[in-house]
Amino acid sequence: MKITVKSELSDLTYYAKYKEALIDLVREERRLPLVGELVRSFGLKLNDIKIDNNVPSENWMHFSKFYGTTWLDVSLGLEELTARLRNPEDEKMVKDLYGKLVESIREVTFDLQRMTIQRHFSTKGDARSFLENLNPNYPTGFKQMLEGNGVFYTLKLEPNKMTIHITLVNSLYVPGGLFFSVENVFSPNQYDFERAFSVAKERYDFIVEQLNLVIVEE
Repeated sequence: MKITVKSELSDLTYYAKYKEALIDLVREERRLPLVGELVRSFGLKLNDIKIDNNVPSENWMHFSKFYGTTWLDVSLGLEELTARLRNPEDEKMVKDLYGKLVESIREVTFDLQRMTIQRHFSTKGDARSFLENLNPNYPTGFKQMLEGNGVFYTLKLEPNKMTIHITLVNSLYVPGGLFFSVENVFSPNQYDFERAFSVAKERYDFIVEQLNLVIVEE
């Protein structure tokens, strides 16, 4: 059973843990070039960048910016980074913004990378029937109360040192819609950002096909 869906809200999160802390960045002669590169790469003002020495591990440097209707929020630490994107225009934009961030700390090696995409879909079909087709089983005691169900899968790709967590359930944001989440974890990480992104995209397309989702990008 196939279902045609349209994205109403997309949230992407990129997380990376470094193999070694970037302690050297606390020195002013190292910090200022990084600030300058971020300002140029992301079209920021100096006031957009906040530095907090109380949380150096994960949120030592923070900035956010709107690009049209797309919102980017970055927490850059000395041991890890997290970058969130809401409603990016397309795949090219995602790769460009995340790629610029990774390039700004090009000397680092990642111990772990995690790429997550969460999307709320409106549908041109019956979402409940679609989910029941994927997962017709539920506890007998739920029968009189069951409003909806869903599926959760974990895939392991040993050659890529990659684990994928997949969730597909009723959307709480879009009435009658679907919530779709794919989390790709590379651990122990063996790729740079570009290769990890490429592998994650390949797996995402495969998952969409296997779940019989027809995504209309309008």
